[in-house]
Amino acid sequence: MGRGRYSLRRLLILAADAVVIFYLLLDGIVAPLVRPALRWFAGLRLVVRLEGAIAALPPYVILALLAVPVLIAEPAKLYALWLIGEGLFWAGVSLMAFAYALSLLIAERIYRAGEVKLETIAWFARLIGWMSGIRDAFYAWARATQIWAFSLKLRRRAGELAAKLVLRSPDS
Repeated sequence: MGRGRYSLRRLLILAADAVVIFYLLLDGIVAPLVRPALRWFAGLRLVVRLEGAIAALPPYVILALLAVPVLIAEPAKLYALWLIGEGLFWAGVSLMAFAYALSLLIAERIYRAGEVKLETIAWFARLIGWMSGIRDAFYAWARATQIWAFSLKLRRRAGELAAKLVLRSPDS
């Protein structure tokens, strides 16, 4: 009986590890792909003006503004993974793309615009520090796994292949 529980526990931990690594890898893949779009978006005159207006607001108003896209995007990302797991691949991928756009384009800009004032809220500053510590610990743990090493090798090979294809392009 004890041995069966140990095996089930080990299997559940392995499954949880796989989910965490998948999420971190997905995040690591998506973020660099959209970084040029983020820079473009952040440079738009309207966005710059809105960021200035947000930065002038009181800290708790900035926090309320930040809460709206975060409270929509983060659960949507988890729901998107569930949809994919249930076989609704395109619905899940579409929702994931929307959630990432919402969090990367809107929430990130609000946070960056109000970061200085948000840090004046003591509990929020502690929460961000705590969450950053957890994120860093997860990344450190994930980077120490064989799956991470394999994904880096795969990513490097994909980059090499892409470079070769670009060099072979008839337009060059």
